[in-house]
Parts: sequence; C-alpha cells; structure tokens
Amino acid sequence: ESDDEAAPKSWFGRNVGNLLNNVAGSQTLTKEEIEPVMSDLRKTLLEKNVAVEVADAVTKSVADSLVGQKVERFGRASTMIKQALAAAVERVLTPKRSTDVLREVLDA
Repeated sequence: ESDDEAAPKSWFGRNVGNLLNNVAGSQTLTKEEIEPVMSDLRKTLLEKNVAVEVADAVTKSVADSLVGQKVERFGRASTMIKQALAAAVERVLTPKRSTDVLREVLDA
C-alpha cells in the first residue's frame, strides 16, 4: 500500500460523509446538523495556523450558507459544501476597502 492510500481521508471527505450520514434522504439542513461539522472545520483551520477571527468568520459564513439548504444526494451535497466554503474564503480574503496605497496618496 502506498502512503497516499494509507493516509486518512481529508477533512472535507470525513466531514461531508459524517454530515450526510446524519441527513437521511431528501432533507433540509439544520443548524444542529451542521454544527459538529463546522466545529471540526474551525478546529482544522486553527490547526493550520489560520487566525481565530478568520476561522470564526469562515465557519459562520459556511454555516449560514448551508442552513436551510435541501440535500438530495452525496454529489450535490459535496458540491454545495465546496461552493459555500469557497464563497466564505473569498468573502474573508476580499478587502472591504481599496488597497491601492499609491492612488490614495496621489488623491490626497
């Protein structure tokens, strides 16, 4: 067995599987169902040296995006969660004001 095959599943694979095991059939996600997954996401982000404020913002954004979503099958749920996570990271990383310091100096 190679090292890749022996390696544990990624955070995403483990937690999406856990979430879907808790959601039977075609069901709407609740805050209670996604809370353990969001807790694990936050823990994983902190273990990867992500700032606490950023980890909290990402997990809150992902949770807010997922609550109320209807899950019908694994493929759709996996895509839905990936999109929510990507959107959360983009929101956190997008500056709320201009970062063009030179323009600000010239305009002053």
